[in-house]
Amino acid sequence: MKSNNFKHVYSILLLVLTFMWALFCVWITWLATQTLNQANIIAAAGSDALLGALISWNALIIQHYFRKATPEDGK
Repeated sequence: MKSNNFKHVYSILLLVLTFMWALFCVWITWLATQTLNQANIIAAAGSDALLGALISWNALIIQHYFRKATPEDGK
């Protein structure tokens, strides 16, 4: 797990997944405002909540993998 390739692929994949989910959230929210159907409104609220969780997950992954200080003594 010390390979940087895994870190980079995982981070980019999660970022792409978050971006695609954000596009879905925009579409489902637009659909909910156009139809004013209760099921679509609840689906939009749920998908937006998951988008918030994905954004937080991205922030945690970036902090864990890329902002850790390296030991100065080389251990």
